[in-house]
Amino acid sequence: MLDPPVRYLAAYLVPLTVVASYYGRVWVTTFFPLIFAFGCMPLVDAVVGVDDHSPTEEEVKRNTRRFAYRLILYLWPLVQWTALLWAAQVTRTPRLGGVEFVGLALSIGLLGAQGVNVGHELFHKRSEFEQYLGKALLVSVCYGHFFIEHVHGHHKRVGTPADPATARLGESFYRFLPRTLIGSYRSAWRLEHDRLRRNGLAVWGVHNQMLWFALLPLLEMTAFYVLSGPRACALFLLQSVTAIVLLEMVNYIEHYGLERRAMGARPNGELVYEAVSSKHSWNAAHRITNYMLFKLQRHPDHHKHVLHPYHVLRSDKESPQLPSSYPAMVLLLLIPPAWKRVMDARLRRYVAGA
Repeated sequence: MLDPPVRYLAAYLVPLTVVASYYGRVWVTTFFPLIFAFGCMPLVDAVVGVDDHSPTEEEVKRNTRRFAYRLILYLWPLVQWTALLWAAQVTRTPRLGGVEFVGLALSIGLLGAQGVNVGHELFHKRSEFEQYLGKALLVSVCYGHFFIEHVHGHHKRVGTPADPATARLGESFYRFLPRTLIGSYRSAWRLEHDRLRRNGLAVWGVHNQMLWFALLPLLEMTAFYVLSGPRACALFLLQSVTAIVLLEMVNYIEHYGLERRAMGARPNGELVYEAVSSKHSWNAAHRITNYMLFKLQRHPDHHKHVLHPYHVLRSDKESPQLPSSYPAMVLLLLIPPAWKRVMDARLRRYVAGA
């Protein structure tokens, strides 16, 4: 049996906590969404445990396009943009002091990171409508190029030195972050340049998505400034940075230290790598966080079946398994020696037993 759609509404606890936190009486409440995500959720995961159930082939075929699961995603852009506009208006209120402003911006950034996750689910689909919804979520945090690099770059290069989103064994998150930010942007430009050339279109023209992904955030900031002033602009930028950093934290976790073997080389010298398989992504089966993250933690199956929607992804038992869910792993990666002690040893055990 598949999990019913209603369970994935747990994801909407994030926007609820963001809005509710503002109406508390002390400044610390604006930070509550972060406390909820990175304090409460790891504890809940530890208590509730894991869910290794995977849908059968028949269940996958019958339920791939069920509208109820898709509707939950379709509502997210409306919720996220409403929350962002609400926060912009809140910046004009006298009760929002400096500390509360930071708490609100970081909390909206957490919501934005969840939006990138929903966008990731949407832009992997063939429907143009779903792809546009996904891009709208990426643009809300100034990271539109992620669509190009992730779909056309990461999924082909994952686990190779050419992939800026694959963290190398022994590489700390603090070294990974600038490498992936710069490398992903450069890669997206190259991919878009090649696409335009193949189709006989001008690189510096209206068909260049990278130009739109650069222009739209500037228009957004201008709109926030006109409607709500400079503090709203600052909130927009801070929430974008927060969402981007959280996204790259997840990227760091998903493929840390996992490499594809080079099988040979083409006549032009380009290396040919083994096919992507279960062993090239970390899996996490923690039940509650998987509901809140739309099964993102079943990442190995996503790489094997890119078009499969979140609700039919399988928990891959042949993959390396994370010791905890993403929120706890985010806390761990902040301390590189602790991260290496836990993850490098786990990776060595996995390789030895593979």
